[in-house]
Amino acid sequence: MIMPKSPSETRGYPALLRTLRAEVASAKSDIARRTVVLYWTVGRHINQFLSSQPADGSYRRGFFHGLSEDLGIDTRTLYHASLFERTYPKLDAKLDLSWSHYRYLCQLPTAAERRRWERRIIKEKISSRDLLALMHEGETDMPGGTLAEPVRGQLYHYRLIKSSKLVTGPDVMLVDCGFENCVDVPQASVRLNNTHVYRSDKQDGVYTLKASKVTRDRLYTYKAYVERVIDADTLKVIVDCGFGIRHRQTVRLKGIDAPELKTIPGTRAAAWVKNQLKECPFIILRTHKTDKYARYLGDVFYLAHEQDADVVVAQGDYLNGGMVEIGHAQIWEK
Repeated sequence: MIMPKSPSETRGYPALLRTLRAEVASAKSDIARRTVVLYWTVGRHINQFLSSQPADGSYRRGFFHGLSEDLGIDTRTLYHASLFERTYPKLDAKLDLSWSHYRYLCQLPTAAERRRWERRIIKEKISSRDLLALMHEGETDMPGGTLAEPVRGQLYHYRLIKSSKLVTGPDVMLVDCGFENCVDVPQASVRLNNTHVYRSDKQDGVYTLKASKVTRDRLYTYKAYVERVIDADTLKVIVDCGFGIRHRQTVRLKGIDAPELKTIPGTRAAAWVKNQLKECPFIILRTHKTDKYARYLGDVFYLAHEQDADVVVAQGDYLNGGMVEIGHAQIWEK
């Protein structure tokens, strides 16, 4: 038989609940602040150490990957910690901001914008989960969202095409380097046909083709150098197509639409893109078909200071998706 609670037990439970909720909230707040200080301190030690080491990218690449393995912390998190300390060289640990808040705030291009959002987050008690959707409320009219992560390609992989598809004459195989560039087929270690994918390998200045199991949906992936940010969703780049070919091209970011540059939101969005790419020696570009203005559509991946292109292919931040997530662009719906 279940006995009813006495009046004293009933009256005492709400007080107990209030006490425990306050204790849990206090502990969560303390953990959040300790996490902020932890990653800022990690970033400070990393930056101080790197300031006395060789500046070449290969050293930095090995350093971050080795540190990631030794600490058991994701490489991207270590990059963010380094950026956090550089963005906030003097940290006010008393501010009621979480590590996730700071990661988003570090993406803003100016200190003034960061301070404005810090005040709003604290005043309105905005969670990190809600921050992205609110960052440009009333300014961009573009709510945050999620753009699906694209298939990441493979560098220096190619398909072969028959020259008869391009010009009249003998049916000769050519390597399709993209952007309507072709080269004669170099020597190969296997018998070639136009139904398979091949990887280019360069040794002592000599190119060879080797068989690959990479599927065609991972082709047309390139290392590229940003010449100019035309506006938030359009870049002028110089593309390394392989085989010594450098191709200058205007690329429109695939799947998104950013405000026009002549508007205030468009200026801010372009500034954000420039800020994200300014410390990147190159980007990884995966192209798709052209739009009605003959601009190639592309997915862009990047990592600050990273010199190893294969690392950026595998671990780079997705620029298109980041712009939607931060509120600087909306998903383009045809």
